[in-house]
Amino acid sequence: MCDPSDDNDYPSQGQHGNNKCEFDDGTDLDGNGPGDEPPAGSTANGAGVRVRTMSGVINLKKTLLDGAFGSITPVNGSKVTVNIYYRLNDQSGRVLQKIPVELYYYQNVSDIPSTFRSEIAIKRENFFNYLIVNGKPRPPMIILTHFSK
Repeated sequence: MCDPSDDNDYPSQGQHGNNKCEFDDGTDLDGNGPGDEPPAGSTANGAGVRVRTMSGVINLKKTLLDGAFGSITPVNGSKVTVNIYYRLNDQSGRVLQKIPVELYYYQNVSDIPSTFRSEIAIKRENFFNYLIVNGKPRPPMIILTHFSK
């Protein structure tokens, strides 16, 4: 549905989505003024989570390097929650929507607590079996690690 994009597709590099899809960008592309744009300073890109404006792909390496967790070397177990704003050229009519996303950082896969691993496994199983988790299968959770030990 959306166009492909690459590592140059971020608002800080002058990119702002297109008429198919627009992700995490506060520029007024439709000419309706700032009233139908994300609140100033509230985008994921503004918080260091690097979301490509045409595809919505989150660049995890760039997210770590750009300090979304507060530093180049985040603290083990750090969590960041951001809203990703988007518009799709579908039945929604490009109305501004948002989804919260939780990102967690652990140095090694082995550092992820077993209780957290169990929670993730249950949510994943319920999602794939079309069961609702605590009312909604949201927010999406992304876990970043440096090493797979």
